[in-house]
Amino acid sequence: MKTKASILVILLILTTTLPVLLPSVFADDDSNTATILIDSSTGYICSPDCGPEGIDEFDWYRVAVQPYTISQVFVENLDDIASVTMRVSVYTNDMQNPEHQFEIDADDNESVLLNNSMNAPMDFFVEITTIDGWGDDGSNYVISRTDESDNFWQVATPIQPGSFLPEGFVCISDCQDGVIDGEDWYEVVIDADQQIAVVAEELSWWTLLDFEIFKLVDGNIQSFAYEYHGGSAGGLQDYSVRAWFNTTEASTYLIRVHTSESDNVRFNLSVSIGTWVDVVEDDFHWVSFPNVKFGDEIRVQAVRTDTPNDLDVLMFNADAFEEYRLGVADGSGSSPNELLAEEDCLVCSIQFTVTPEDSGLLHVKPTTTHDAQQEISWSPTLFLVADYTDYRSNPPANDQVDTASIFLSISVLESQSISENYQVFQEEVNGEWTLVHSGTTSIGTLQPPTGGWVSDVTEIDDGFTKTVYKVEVRDDLSNQLLTVSTFEVTNLVPVAKMQLSGDVGGSFRQGLPVVFDGTTSWDGDNDVLSYSWMLDGVELSTEPLFEAEFVEGDYLLEFEVEDEFGAQSRLTQAFSVDSISLDGFNQNVNITVPDETVATITTVNVNMQETSIAPSWTDFEFISTGIGIGINVESRITQTTQYDLVLTYIDNQTSFSKVNLTVTTETALKMNLAVFIRDLDTNNVTIYDMPMPSEGQIYEGQPWFPVGLFDRVYYWGDLAVIDTTTSTNSTNTVSVDVEIPALDLMDYITNIASNIPGSQVPLLVLGIAVDYNLYIDIDLQVDVHNDGDTIEMVVQTNASTPELLPDTPVDLQPDGSIQYFSYSDTESSIEIFGSIGLRLRIAQPAWLTTGLGFIVEDPMFLEGEWEAKLVNSSGPIGISSSMAYSLSDQLLTIAVNQTVEEPIEENETENNAEDTNSTETNGTTDENSLNNTTENQGNATQDTQGDTGTSSEQPMDTNTSSEAFNPLDYALYGGIVAVVFLLLLAFGLLRRKKPPKSPQQPNQPSWEFNQGNSW
Repeated sequence: MKTKASILVILLILTTTLPVLLPSVFADDDSNTATILIDSSTGYICSPDCGPEGIDEFDWYRVAVQPYTISQVFVENLDDIASVTMRVSVYTNDMQNPEHQFEIDADDNESVLLNNSMNAPMDFFVEITTIDGWGDDGSNYVISRTDESDNFWQVATPIQPGSFLPEGFVCISDCQDGVIDGEDWYEVVIDADQQIAVVAEELSWWTLLDFEIFKLVDGNIQSFAYEYHGGSAGGLQDYSVRAWFNTTEASTYLIRVHTSESDNVRFNLSVSIGTWVDVVEDDFHWVSFPNVKFGDEIRVQAVRTDTPNDLDVLMFNADAFEEYRLGVADGSGSSPNELLAEEDCLVCSIQFTVTPEDSGLLHVKPTTTHDAQQEISWSPTLFLVADYTDYRSNPPANDQVDTASIFLSISVLESQSISENYQVFQEEVNGEWTLVHSGTTSIGTLQPPTGGWVSDVTEIDDGFTKTVYKVEVRDDLSNQLLTVSTFEVTNLVPVAKMQLSGDVGGSFRQGLPVVFDGTTSWDGDNDVLSYSWMLDGVELSTEPLFEAEFVEGDYLLEFEVEDEFGAQSRLTQAFSVDSISLDGFNQNVNITVPDETVATITTVNVNMQETSIAPSWTDFEFISTGIGIGINVESRITQTTQYDLVLTYIDNQTSFSKVNLTVTTETALKMNLAVFIRDLDTNNVTIYDMPMPSEGQIYEGQPWFPVGLFDRVYYWGDLAVIDTTTSTNSTNTVSVDVEIPALDLMDYITNIASNIPGSQVPLLVLGIAVDYNLYIDIDLQVDVHNDGDTIEMVVQTNASTPELLPDTPVDLQPDGSIQYFSYSDTESSIEIFGSIGLRLRIAQPAWLTTGLGFIVEDPMFLEGEWEAKLVNSSGPIGISSSMAYSLSDQLLTIAVNQTVEEPIEENETENNAEDTNSTETNGTTDENSLNNTTENQGNATQDTQGDTGTSSEQPMDTNTSSEAFNPLDYALYGGIVAVVFLLLLAFGLLRRKKPPKSPQQPNQPSWEFNQGNSW
């Protein structure tokens, strides 16, 4: 029993002590059973000397880190059971050799950074254990993780241009709560042709902050050049890091914000789109922002270069800005209320929500329009001013004039709608107001009434009409008056211009097309025009350019153009169409075939035309004046065609062919630049037509004079030949480039007035030439296309009307005649490509003294300069076409040479000769008959002699006795001769008794020939 009792006691002791003495086995004791660490977890670790809590030698955790992420794992030793030191090891692929290992003392907290710079997830394994000490070796702990997902450019935080980010921080050591965030990456996509400022404002004192900017190119980041100020280079007292650059193409940019010093660095990052301005000492510069609305939360920012440091930044509404301008200019303005006033601003900004109290009473925009569907708005306009005057603080007193550079921008952070009620009144011709439109809007705009705005109610004048509208707008909730202001809808009557071409020697001819060209008609408002051509009260066409043929007669042409408002302009012209006359040829040439077979034909055709490009108006107006630019082109195309006409006469048929064809085309041009000056008060338009300037010489002997920075500015003062081409082709193209950049237009006009007698300088009359510079940029290409053809005509025997020369031979009998002439047509078209830009550069503040008022449409980011592409298009900006006809210099009359006969057959008698002679008296004189008879007799004698010669060549062995004549032979032949002689004598006596026959005349055409044409 004692033995059994002893065994039971031993078993009881073992069951009590073994759980303490032996290590426990848990599910997280190796990497295969590691606990997945998501955010934080608590645990107990102890080995080898453990209390009643037991032994847990190892705890394993698996930390899954996403691509391009840094996970910071914290382990805190709670020191709540025993003061023990813990050891932490971090493994990746090799579980035998840790990548990181560190110890954590009792009541301490340490961390490790797990960096995954790969594009795939990565697992890290964390092993926690204790180090054997003097006492118990167990304690609880807390393990947690913090992930940073913006520490690589591949996962940069996307932001928008104009962004002002919430507060961020970077830290590499001694960080708050131990959280390390050594760098932050941001990604921004920026369009082309933008001016960009990047600012990181330090919110922590005595810290250092820097950033770098990269450009994404083909999937990789690349460094590029940009202006950089502040940061570590600026020292501890420079609390703003600033960079600027311009974009030339749409690109993605990466910004890396970082620090190289310990401690937390808090910052605000902003990426702004704005404009750079240079402000000269004792001057100021302003930028307007006309597109904000009530309820918009906006942020305005100004960023200055390091020096000079005496530039103030101000912000006003429209009324306050006017007071500020008057105060700066002549001291007459009152003290305005500023929305922002920052003296010696380096980086300054303001953020607020726009209210009616901020904006003051509004003005509708635009104040003048021509568009019947124009949207009317009354949004607040804010003015951001960079002031280098003594308005708030005096600039530094030194012996030099300083210039400060500053970047100005505004961004709308958030927008909300505010309901507004509006009423629109129309001013009648008697001055009374009539309500025509009302409604509610939440976007600060109103649309036109049904049918659009009208332009002919308040004022109707010769060439101009207008209607004045008044707009009242009130807040829907408070009924507060937001605006009561007026705008005008105006219309200029179009100007009809037409040109008729296709005449021959100043007269239009039956069968030849007449070209009707109305393309040079223009409208001062650039309206799309409709066209109407009426001929004797019947509509002929509605096209601006066409051609038509007419029969002989007198006609009355009416040409009318109409603009989009229904305003019309009309021209009338009488013209006549005559039949083709053969009296106007320079040379009348008689041709006999087949003796003469070649004649030289020459045609000289001169085509004159004018091409105009209607004025395009700037979108800025000053001193109640508008400026427009147009182009006038005068051309003269001279085409000389010469060829040899070859005639082939066979069997009473005549064929015609042209050989040795040469065409000489001479192109002469003259270009003028037309400046249109429009008085907005009276709407009178003055046109100043001046020679087109160019930087390079266009034609030989072109005059020039120096203008501004240009040593030579050539002006197109003459209708000058620019090309002469000779070929066998009547088609050719001439191209001329006219270029000059940044020409001071006022200086050029002054030189024109000095060099060309009778010229005037209308802009000087405005009294503004001293206070502003008007620059023009010209980049034009003028293409002249010439094409011609030669049309051959013939008047056949017994016909009276010319007809086209047929392709088959023309019948020409010995007793007939035909007439031949040709005419040429020369078609010339002009196409003008390119652009003309106009820039108005203000000389601040001197321009204020001239009384220059508000710009009609305040452009964003003005920079003291207005720019307008007046004429710009991917296709032709101007085109015209004309046709000219010209008769050949020569009129040919072709007949058959009647002295030409077939050879007389052998043994033909004198009677045959007489018959031939009698036949040929048709259309010949008696003298010709006698000559022909004599000639035929001679031919007969020659034939007889030939026969005799042939007889003498008989063989010599012929009987010679046969060649002798006996007396009977002599008597026989003598009698025959006597009889023939008597017959001839009798025939001669009979002819003397008959009068000579009159020659038979061929049928003549119905028109009269000039002297020298008769045969």
